[in-house]
Amino acid sequence: MRNEQDLDMALDRLEEAMEAAAEARAQVEALDERRKQVLAAMVVKHRGAGKGIGEAEHFARADETYKAAAAEWELANYDYRRTDAKAEGKRLRFEAWRTVNATERAKMNLR
Repeated sequence: MRNEQDLDMALDRLEEAMEAAAEARAQVEALDERRKQVLAAMVVKHRGAGKGIGEAEHFARADETYKAAAAEWELANYDYRRTDAKAEGKRLRFEAWRTVNATERAKMNLR
């Protein structure tokens, strides 16, 4: 980055990436809670059908409703991990740029 405009643009991109990662994390956390609620409801359903707790949980995890909730969570989790990694990459690039500039300033002060 050569000037203040480049710095501002890079910081804007970093901020956008971090916001996207935060939104993705919130989505994955909401879907995780939904998945847990679906599992609990399915266990109750199967317990009501006279199954023991272990068997009810086994049937609940095999239920299509739970499988759909789990699949939705898996996709959101992947998106979060990918988005978070992109934001971290941008942060690391900024830190590297900052370090290089600090080194250059130090060299100039030594001259």
